Amino acid sequence: MQEHLPREHGLPRFFALRAEAAAPAGAAELTAAYDEVATDYDEHWLSEAGGPVADLVERLGLRGDERVFEAGCGTGFATERLCRALRAGGVVTSVDLSEGMLAVARSRLQRAGVPPPVLVQGDALEELARQRDLDL
Repeated sequence: MQEHLPREHGLPRFFALRAEAAAPAGAAELTAAYDEVATDYDEHWLSEAGGPVADLVERLGLRGDERVFEAGCGTGFATERLCRALRAGGVVTSVDLSEGMLAVARSRLQRAGVPPPVLVQGDALEELARQRDLDL
């Protein structure tokens, strides 16, 4: 399995689009954009990133009692896997700017029947500054 981009590769589409942007995007613009695409996000994102994200969570080797902070949880794909890896004493705190993304995450997590994480709408860096005693 290839674990990184090859030395010679084309510019990823994200960076090309960002270079074409007329103005920098702030929290309000990002929130509005992710709220708009939340219900369709997994259809496109998981086809590219689902496998590597699932692999990463597995490689973490969680014991099950950790306090985990997840920045930019989106629709809860990784959140679900993190919650499954934890047991009594463990907790996942997942933060996203977009209420639309968090709504999809809540639905996913409820359907999955995993121990509920703490879901926070807001800026992940601001929330991280308030957290104490995190393991990851």
